[in-house]
Amino acid sequence: MNRLAKRCLAAVSALLGIGALSSVPQAAEGDRDVLAERVTKLSRGTQWKPVEAVPINFLTHHPQGMVKIGDTLFVSSVEIKEPTKRFPQPVDGYDRDTGAGVGHLFKIDLKGNLIADITLGEGTVYHPGGIDYDGRYIWVPVAEYRPNSRSIVYRVDPETMKAEEMFRFPDHIGGVVHNTDDKT
Repeated sequence: MNRLAKRCLAAVSALLGIGALSSVPQAAEGDRDVLAERVTKLSRGTQWKPVEAVPINFLTHHPQGMVKIGDTLFVSSVEIKEPTKRFPQPVDGYDRDTGAGVGHLFKIDLKGNLIADITLGEGTVYHPGGIDYDGRYIWVPVAEYRPNSRSIVYRVDPETMKAEEMFRFPDHIGGVVHNTDDKT
């Protein structure tokens, strides 16, 4: 099993009732087999049983991605100011306009209190997606709120909440995952 698969299995282990397999490579082979078997049985009809909850004490808008670093949660979210409107016919290859909004990355304590909130994106690029942590930075893609658009990918220092633009991409990036095999 490669490291990326192991990280994916670790991410769902608590949800599937195996407990905190925070280090799947060190987990017993039997635990990994049980987890892999459970993952293959997931479907849209799977019943989930919450094992823990953090009540959030502020408006989160429309959350998109989350990572937990130590005792802190980081949540990407889009605040819609003006919903997109579909075109009767495609315009310049798009099925809708850009709408308007604000991209957020929230830093939250485990009591649900907001520690910090930074905005990400620019102009019509305001829709953050799924995020990941590489051991040093949180990586956040921010795209237009429509398919086949464009994105900016940021890395954010979780301590200072300083964001740095890393690159732009001519398509909608909906999420990023840190590949531990080749550190990309």
